[in-house]
Parts: sequence; structure tokens; C-alpha cells
Amino acid sequence: YMGPKYRDVEIAGGFKRVTRACPAVSAPFAAAFGLGFIYTREEWTTVLGEVPLLVIGGEFDLFAPLATNGDVYKSFSPDTVTLEVIEGGGHMLNYGAPDVLASKMKAWLDETVNPCASRIVGAQLTYFPVPALYTNTGGIMDGKMIGYRVDPASGPSSLVVAGFPGGGELAESFSELAHAVAAEGVSFVAMAWPGTYNSYFEDGTLPTFDRLSQAAEAYFAPVVSQLKDDGAAQVVGFGMALGNRFARMAETRASLFDAVIVASAGDVFTGAFTG
Repeated sequence: YMGPKYRDVEIAGGFKRVTRACPAVSAPFAAAFGLGFIYTREEWTTVLGEVPLLVIGGEFDLFAPLATNGDVYKSFSPDTVTLEVIEGGGHMLNYGAPDVLASKMKAWLDETVNPCASRIVGAQLTYFPVPALYTNTGGIMDGKMIGYRVDPASGPSSLVVAGFPGGGELAESFSELAHAVAAEGVSFVAMAWPGTYNSYFEDGTLPTFDRLSQAAEAYFAPVVSQLKDDGAAQVVGFGMALGNRFARMAETRASLFDAVIVASAGDVFTGAFTG
């Protein structure tokens, strides 16, 4: 899942709902793989732009028209695509065990597609190390939080807003707000939910907690600590929908912020955890 936004693209015979490209990184492999994603050459270029393409089976004809309509292609212009082929086998199920094919796909994705590249135009990708102190596993699952920082044109401000999106939303949800806040002279860091981007924890796992407030502290404490080490005098926690619960809990549990802003404040989700 590479982006939260969709758009309807007109093709011969109707419309297809397709994943819209991220602002700075075009929708990668996930949106290109599968016969359900059909574009004319013009639609491919204008809707998705330049993306890497992995072809499983070297005999796959990138430019063969579909039999149902000679004007519609499952095509990827060589002028706009970085192409790599896993050779042999014909039908992809002939490649043997699914784990073998999955391993090859994963290796290609790791090398070719970086989902942590800046998805917010003008943002700086920022990592916030998570020390063992903020996990309940003795440090086994050390890792990092990920954020996208947008600073005012004049440079970083001493007041920084750290925004946490709603449940299931990606950091891109803050794209317009981050720039609007920066235009007012205040730096904004759009935080990503752990698990929505790769490399959150170095061994690919997530921490577990008995209380939601423990998770809130674990998410925000390293962010606030590093922002202040980097020169911020004040850090404001901003929570959207479910994110506002984490911002509030981080403050009430650990007194992390200089102020808290909550949006969609009616969200009182408790889930399977007590506060």
C-alpha cells in the first residue's frame, strides 16, 4: 500500500480506480503490478509518471495490445520506466515455491523502491532513534520513528509542531497543513505511524505494551528529545483523530510537550487497551 489517495481515470469502456502518485515519489510497484491496472500510454505517463517496473517472466510483452481493445495497452513507456526482469518460467506460478518468488520480489523492492523517500514535497525525511528505554523488551526491538519535516522559508523555527495522523492514515495526510503551518513561520514534522513505512524497527517487528499510554510515550518521547537536541525550544504535540489520543496520553503520562493541539477531538477510542 503506497499511498492513501485515489482518482478515477477514464479508459476505453469506462473508468478504473487507480492509486494516485505521491507528490514527490510516483506510485511504485504495487500500483503497476496486476492486470487490473490498465492504462493508455498517455495515462500511464500523466497519472503515474516514472516508476520502477519488475516483470516476472522475461517473455512478457510490455507493448502488446489487449485483445479486447486494440487502443488500450498494459504498457510502460521505456522513456519513463526503470525496468528489471526476473527471467524464465512463463507463468509466474512456475517459479517454484512462493517464498522463493517473494524473496526475489523483496530484494528488488529493497533495492529499487524506497517508501521512506520524501512523500511530502519540500519535506526533509527525519529519523528519530528509539532507544531501549522506550520499549518493554530489553532493547531487542530498538528502531526509529519516521517523520517528514517542513521548515519555513527563513529556516527552522524554535517552535516545532509534531503531528500524528489519524488511524491508518499516512504522513501525507499532513501535506497541505504542514506547508500552511510553515508559511506561518513554524516548523511542522508530519510523523508516520509505526509499521506504515519499512525500517521502523530494525528487525521488522513492533513493540508491545500493556497500556496505550506506554505506546504514546514510546512514539513521542524520542521525537521530542531529538527535536530539542536539534535546537527546538518548544515542541507542540498535534494529534489528528486517533492520533490525538496518543498526543494527549504522551503528555499526561510523560509531560513531553509544551502544548497539545487535538483535531477531531471527539475521538475517544480506547481499543483493547486501557489508558
